[in-house]
Amino acid sequence: MSDAVTLSVEPRTKTGSKVSRALRKADKVPAILYAHGEAAELITLNPKEVLNAIRLGKSVVSINQGKKTEQAIIREVQWDHLGRDILHVDLGRVSADEKIKVHVPVVTKGMAPGVNAGGVLDITIHSLDVECLVTQVPQNISVNISELNIGDSVHVRELQLPPGVRVLNDQDLVVLHVVTKRDEEIKPTEGTSPEPEVLTKKKPEEGKE
Repeated sequence: MSDAVTLSVEPRTKTGSKVSRALRKADKVPAILYAHGEAAELITLNPKEVLNAIRLGKSVVSINQGKKTEQAIIREVQWDHLGRDILHVDLGRVSADEKIKVHVPVVTKGMAPGVNAGGVLDITIHSLDVECLVTQVPQNISVNISELNIGDSVHVRELQLPPGVRVLNDQDLVVLHVVTKRDEEIKPTEGTSPEPEVLTKKKPEEGKE
């Protein structure tokens, strides 16, 4: 896994809303670290490091506990009502030889001739569900659009994927296509923009955080 982001981890023993507020006031974020067949660990994280990982699109990170460094996946992030400050994070410990399922953003490379001819590039899928080893998680899935004319499209099955990466989405789905401006103007808007997932539900043991 290239360009790994490292999160500094500190243990904690207390829970509850007052404790969580005190931690956030001290520039720390309460979190839980889960592992296969092991008891969950109560920890704190540096919010700036978590925000940096999210900004870079890193779902798999390195976690540093003293002299021990291992890998984990960011499973859930709970935000405040404004969507600016992180309230709580769930991490899951993973091993280097473990296959995981993650969301990976779609990015484009090049300029489509169809756009130069007056068309519009319509990206219908902005992220993909992929499965791969922890060490092979890509930062994004790049789509070369330099040969797309008006009316051309790219399906999931046509993507050039990094080694060891398998897309779980329907192979017949259109990832992007170049349409005329008229097609873009009359495209239905209702139901085309899914609501962002609101991560507010907590685990039973977090109920007092």
